[in-house]
Amino acid sequence: MLNRLYLEVALLCRPGHDRNVRLLLEDRSLHHDILTQLDELTGALEKHMLHNDAWHFWQLGVYAERQPD
Repeated sequence: MLNRLYLEVALLCRPGHDRNVRLLLEDRSLHHDILTQLDELTGALEKHMLHNDAWHFWQLGVYAERQPD
């Protein structure tokens, strides 16, 4: 799941794809796809990941990202 998200974004970031990325961002489909895949990842982690130190580290990152600048 995480690899698919990375590969899709990396593919769009290759040189010469600026116009395609701009079009995807304008119609919000890239934004929607990224948020959907991140929601899938979060759901999978909540369901299957042991609630040990790694899970707590993940939660720390989630809450750090939510803090306003």
